[in-house]
Amino acid sequence: MKAEIQVYFKSGQKFVYYIEAMDEPELASKAREHEYAILTTGYRHEAGDEHTWYPQHWIDKVKVKGVVVPTEYRDLALGT
Repeated sequence: MKAEIQVYFKSGQKFVYYIEAMDEPELASKAREHEYAILTTGYRHEAGDEHTWYPQHWIDKVKVKGVVVPTEYRDLALGT
């Protein structure tokens, strides 16, 4: 199984990468760990021989697609 991690930056950039696991519970757990690590320590990007570390205050949001990450706190987005 595979899930997509999307990292959105306040600058408008978006980085995407994929994680894999054998089953859905393991994949959901990995996704939650990745979200937490990115939001607490920042995001590291590798491009050839260049390593860039974006601090967490530059990150606007982290989105996971392809797996349901279980939570006890489901919300409802409302707007006008």
